[in-house]
Amino acid sequence: MKFMKKGISLWLLLSVIFIAVLIVSNTVVYGLIIHENKKQIKKEEEKLLLGIGKQLAIEDSIKRALQSNKSSVALEQYTNKIAEIHGLDFVVIMNMDGIRLTHPNTNEIGQRFEGGDEKEALLGKEQISISNGTLGQSLRGFVPIFSGSEQIGVVAIGIKLPNLEALVEHASEEYACSLTISILIALMGSSLVAYYLKRQLLNLEPKEITRLLEERNAMLNETKDVILVTDNQRIITLANTAAKTLYVQLGGEFSLLEGKGIDVLIQDNDHYDFKKKDEQLYRQNGQDYLISIAPIVVRKKTVGFIVFFAKCNCITISYGSIGEYNLVCIDITK
Repeated sequence: MKFMKKGISLWLLLSVIFIAVLIVSNTVVYGLIIHENKKQIKKEEEKLLLGIGKQLAIEDSIKRALQSNKSSVALEQYTNKIAEIHGLDFVVIMNMDGIRLTHPNTNEIGQRFEGGDEKEALLGKEQISISNGTLGQSLRGFVPIFSGSEQIGVVAIGIKLPNLEALVEHASEEYACSLTISILIALMGSSLVAYYLKRQLLNLEPKEITRLLEERNAMLNETKDVILVTDNQRIITLANTAAKTLYVQLGGEFSLLEGKGIDVLIQDNDHYDFKKKDEQLYRQNGQDYLISIAPIVVRKKTVGFIVFFAKCNCITISYGSIGEYNLVCIDITK
């Protein structure tokens, strides 16, 4: 076979396609996971803020401080300890005028709470919001504090957004590690699949396969002798023009030969050994034929058979492996 100019190899093409699909699909999934993870973390933090706020809202020491409208070192230490335990940035107790009784920065104690998002809580409603304050932008939870049926203040708990983003980023790193491992495994798998497909195609490139098919079809259709290809059950899978013409002469239709058993052309084929290469003289309907049968072996496994046969009056006398058959044919057809 002449050397064929090759473009991009099939193995490389398949590998690039598989890898591109895997990277895109994994990236999309990763993005969706991170988005949902961020929402889930925010939701959990909101639940945490309100839960801590409700617990603080029933503390007697906090109620006493609000009723007396005075801060204390003990109260500041207590709220700061709660913030440290739960990883919060601030726990602020404020009275009904929005004046702070506690704050991480002692200079802010006695000052009005900043942000303006505390108003709903001062009206007795729990609230979650994101707003700016003295510590920067933060996620905040507000829980009203009651003494009996009377509201006496509000507890505000918050975590700064940069710290919230850090939580999301930390969780994302775990997903990123899993994503990297999955992509590496997928790359190996895609390369193996591409290599396997290339092996199944006998290491041929698409252009080479097309060229071979064209050459095969041209060779089969230009050959005057009958050529058949069958599977192991002797079902015809390929037939040239001469074979179809003979089938028409026997009463069949030109385009319907493939898929039929070989007995539609060779009626008495049971005594032939299809598993070994063989050449025999055969008579059918008063006509003598020379039949040559050979197994088709792929990777040491027989996958079918190729059958050649021609009328004896078309065979020229020659010397060699089938010379004997030629002489017999000539004697018969005289």
